[in-house]
Amino acid sequence: MMDRYFKYLSPAGARPTLTGSALRWSRPSRFNDLFDMAVPYSTDFDADGVAQRALDLMWERVQHPGQRPPMNQMGVLLEHFSPHFLRLGREQFDKDLCLGIRETLAKLPGHMDVFGKEIVGHLKIIKVLCLSGVHDDNTMWALYADNHRGLVLEFANADGVDSVYRVAKPVNYSDRAPPILDDEGLANFLAGNITLTPDLADPLMFLKSAHWRYERELRIVTGEGRNPDAEFEDVPFHPRELVAVYFGARAAELRTELEPVVVEKYPHAQRWQASQGKEFQIAFTRLDKVSA
Repeated sequence: MMDRYFKYLSPAGARPTLTGSALRWSRPSRFNDLFDMAVPYSTDFDADGVAQRALDLMWERVQHPGQRPPMNQMGVLLEHFSPHFLRLGREQFDKDLCLGIRETLAKLPGHMDVFGKEIVGHLKIIKVLCLSGVHDDNTMWALYADNHRGLVLEFANADGVDSVYRVAKPVNYSDRAPPILDDEGLANFLAGNITLTPDLADPLMFLKSAHWRYERELRIVTGEGRNPDAEFEDVPFHPRELVAVYFGARAAELRTELEPVVVEKYPHAQRWQASQGKEFQIAFTRLDKVSA
């Protein structure tokens, strides 16, 4: 589990963050990735495999009614008519239900697409704090810290403080959009074992294209925030949660301006100066005095 969390900031973002001890939580509409929390679900599945697995699970429910609660209408019907299906036997059961399953699977992509759009619509109004697991990525410094004119803040869970960072989750990077349900989940849905609920959107909150893998992003998602209508909110953090500040290699002016603020408001926090190191690596020099 991560115990350090980094936030890249431009000079414009660094000033209010350090002076006000607050981090900005934003809606996905403010993200720089067009597909972030908005990628359409994949509707690809193995129809033959799903159909056979669904029949197996449905027959299992028929054989053992009441063993697990039905989670949708199909589960209710299977249990209600289980004596009838048992009298027919497995072979006739498969023949009678296979066609219906096939027809359902043929229509499913359209239904899944509608459900997916509803989920994506809900995600548009939640607020997210985006962090990184690294502080020395040159591309991140260029994109999010104004080409090294900004800084990086390092946060950690503080003793005696109910730090929110402990619930941060890493982003999953993938070359493909996810399905709402994988083949096993889809078969269970058809067998009445699961239902479609909003928490199926959780994977979308932590999914990005593999092109963004270098960010090593971590996210904290807590809902719509205190003001659901706002595009963003500046949420206070405890001063002890800030454990280090890394000034960019081109941030001389910003360092002159904000280093006194760091010393005054966050005296415990380490201060570092970034510079061009060897072999495309960023080097860091400690600025604050280290106790002997």
